[in-house]
Amino acid sequence: MFDNIGKKIKAAAKFVCIIGIVVFVITGFVLLSVIGFFGLLIMLIGPLVSWISSWLLYSWGDLVDNIQEIKENMYDSPGQNRPQQHSKLLNSASATSSVQDYKWTCEKCGQVNSPKATRCINCYSNRPY
Repeated sequence: MFDNIGKKIKAAAKFVCIIGIVVFVITGFVLLSVIGFFGLLIMLIGPLVSWISSWLLYSWGDLVDNIQEIKENMYDSPGQNRPQQHSKLLNSASATSSVQDYKWTCEKCGQVNSPKATRCINCYSNRPY
């Protein structure tokens, strides 16, 4: 259900835009025969508003896609370790849990960091494992 959510949000934005344009044009035709000028305004301005308002939803979907791509490509460089996301994983291997038991010093700037930190709090470089 939540696979490729960015693409689904972008598809929903396109759908909302098209439905909005159709509804405003039909409403404009109906009001054109009843009221006149106001119906013409609805028919011209309504689709423009629908199109512009769909940009927000589409850009949100694009943002989700970009974040997912960054997340997937972030650790593709050789020698980089993915941060552990669950405390169960940290405690499952004895070597990992022994690394987590003491503070570590950044190799680049010399900052002493907490045992749970995966990046230096001063220069943001990755923790050596």
